[in-house]
Amino acid sequence: MPQRPRLFAGTFADNVRLGAPHASDDRVRRALEDAGLGDLVRAMPRGIETAVGEGGRRLSLGEARRVAIARAFARDAAVVVLDEPTANLDPASAAAVTHAVRRLCAGRTTLLITHDPLVAAGAQRTVTLVDGRLRDQTPPAEAMAA
Repeated sequence: MPQRPRLFAGTFADNVRLGAPHASDDRVRRALEDAGLGDLVRAMPRGIETAVGEGGRRLSLGEARRVAIARAFARDAAVVVLDEPTANLDPASAAAVTHAVRRLCAGRTTLLITHDPLVAAGAQRTVTLVDGRLRDQTPPAEAMAA
């Protein structure tokens, strides 16, 4: 998932199905729920068939990122790559995205690129790169203390 996930003018369902084209409506709903968007989607008059606007313009940046996380849930990806999932988010949105990321990463191989110590805290191992070279590999607590 890039920092600015690409969303299209379609619906929540269309955008989640980019990750799993044959996902049933139930699977799409479950993926949105797992990504922390269940309440938002249920509040929409058309539910998963609500249009998100070109580029997700009807959504906040945090909601757009959680739609991208829902794609990965729907796909049931074994490996997940996340680039700065909480960058440029307000604290409440960052917390919602972090919660969704932790659920997504459970039981999956994950490469998480972040400068956010709260996001990195859930990692099993922290790798620090300096000028493109490996500086060290440590448990997150040691990396945060350094």
